[in-house]
Amino acid sequence: MVPRGDFAAMSEALGVNLRDHAATACANLVDGRNFLEQALYVDEISPDSAHLLHQAATRAWRPAFARVMRLAEKRFARDAVKESEARRQARVRFGVYFFVEDSSEEKSE
Repeated sequence: MVPRGDFAAMSEALGVNLRDHAATACANLVDGRNFLEQALYVDEISPDSAHLLHQAATRAWRPAFARVMRLAEKRFARDAVKESEARRQARVRFGVYFFVEDSSEEKSE
């Protein structure tokens, strides 16, 4: 979740998430990598449908986050014991976003 009420923390979260998302897209496009980067897009739906999709996305995210977080914690603990500091240089960001807007604003521009 985005930290609320602390503008500096919110700005930092925005910056690191944007950086890693852009780095993923660039690596896939330029370097021929195959990082996970998927999105669903649908338009011409009602605000009620958008709200239901937001709820569904939130429900889908929770178990995915929990599963990946459990594995991350296990691997972090394992690597702290079994791997040298020199080998523990990789970092991972796993996330999801959901955005809704009135597309009539886009069409009028």
